[in-house]
Amino acid sequence: MKTNNMYPERFSFSEIKSMLENVNKPQNALKIIGRDIGMLYTGHKLFRNLLQIGTPYIIEDCRLGFIKRGEANITINLIDYKLNKNSIAFIGTGSIIQINHFSDDFEMCGMMISNEKMNMVFNGNIPDEYNRNAYNFVATPEHTDIDIVDKMFLSAWEIAKQKNYPDETIDGIIYSLIYYYKFLKNKNTEKSDTKKPHNREMFDKFIKLVSTYNKTEHALTFYADKMCVTPRYLGVVIKETSGITAKEWIDRALITNAKIMLKYGNTPIAQIADELNFPNPSFFCKFFKRITDITPHEFRQRK
Repeated sequence: MKTNNMYPERFSFSEIKSMLENVNKPQNALKIIGRDIGMLYTGHKLFRNLLQIGTPYIIEDCRLGFIKRGEANITINLIDYKLNKNSIAFIGTGSIIQINHFSDDFEMCGMMISNEKMNMVFNGNIPDEYNRNAYNFVATPEHTDIDIVDKMFLSAWEIAKQKNYPDETIDGIIYSLIYYYKFLKNKNTEKSDTKKPHNREMFDKFIKLVSTYNKTEHALTFYADKMCVTPRYLGVVIKETSGITAKEWIDRALITNAKIMLKYGNTPIAQIADELNFPNPSFFCKFFKRITDITPHEFRQRK
């Protein structure tokens, strides 16, 4: 699928239908229900046809999923996650994802829900956190909780296979899944989050600022000023909280935007360097190769 702008593929339902044409019996794995819902029953073969490893994609709708077996390494909104069997994930509108690896036996169930459908299901009152741009979370609930999630997905799948089923039945399962995922996320956070609340809050604010300003602001001092702390203090908190330096987070966001601009548009590399506030194209090319081990031109030519 080709695009003429600088943004990643957005995986609309019609685009997914088109991309699945060459997949063997896609109807046995994924169902597109109208223009609002897509349901994934197994992800083993589909992911290799839909997603290119190491390339960022932007999500235009909500995604709910859980891993049935295998594992995957995925970057969501700059954060790296390792998803194992029984992991659940919510990926909201505006999120940028990048698949880094998944095992040969990787299997997942999932559902993608348009913003219009979400508003309809919740009568315009979507839970606040789910209504935030680029909101996401990953958790690994207990086995009994996963059994319930599995049954919810299976029920939705079986209903969708029926002819002339009432829309309200699927809407009810979506409503239940959203709130059950929220419950499991909170339960997982209470059990596993041992970081100091203040440091975690600072880290979250820093990541949001980096996501917003990284195209033009590459210096730690800018973000420290925004947060009214010294660069040294901010650097210590970010390193202690995440295990990664603040400068590495800035570079990670910058590389993600560079990849998007290179992959999904015809903008000259020199212009990309200028738009990303590098002093010159040579500096940008050296930065890109240092982080990715390939040149911007080589990345753009990759299939």
